[in-house]
Amino acid sequence: EATVSRVTKSERIVGYVTVARDIGDRRRGTRATRAMAQVGRDLLAPLDIGLAADRIVTAVVEVFQGRRAVLYEIDAASLVCVAAAGAGDARSWVGWRLPSGAGIAWRALAEDRTVTSAETPESALPVGADPRLVEEETESTVALPLRARGQLLGVLVLGGGAHRVFGEA
Repeated sequence: EATVSRVTKSERIVGYVTVARDIGDRRRGTRATRAMAQVGRDLLAPLDIGLAADRIVTAVVEVFQGRRAVLYEIDAASLVCVAAAGAGDARSWVGWRLPSGAGIAWRALAEDRTVTSAETPESALPVGADPRLVEEETESTVALPLRARGQLLGVLVLGGGAHRVFGEA
């Protein structure tokens, strides 16, 4: 954003002053606020779990400018993808079961804390591992366990691509 003002002396224009401001942070803040407000409205509306999950992963990708977000739900002894948004055919992830103990999502669940790929050594994936697991393990990723009323419900995973590094903050 830039503004231009005239500089006058004795009612005669003697120059111009330009002030430029970087409003990128303000735009990102506005975008994040809108996305979170929409998620809030969705959660207060009549509850459609599938729609709420879709909107949450979509908002996470937008707000954090990630490549893909995946929401896993604990289902018996496995994690099943209930919503995905972002690059590629994110819908193909829905219904996919993450093998027990595999990937950053399971580590976040086991340790009950946020885990980043920056602190996770590359895992030895089995030969012929599902391409989705290979992709999740090779891009910069952050995984957050999800709780409600003290009970672990699932994990939210955000992938940022190889160019991005997620840290503790």
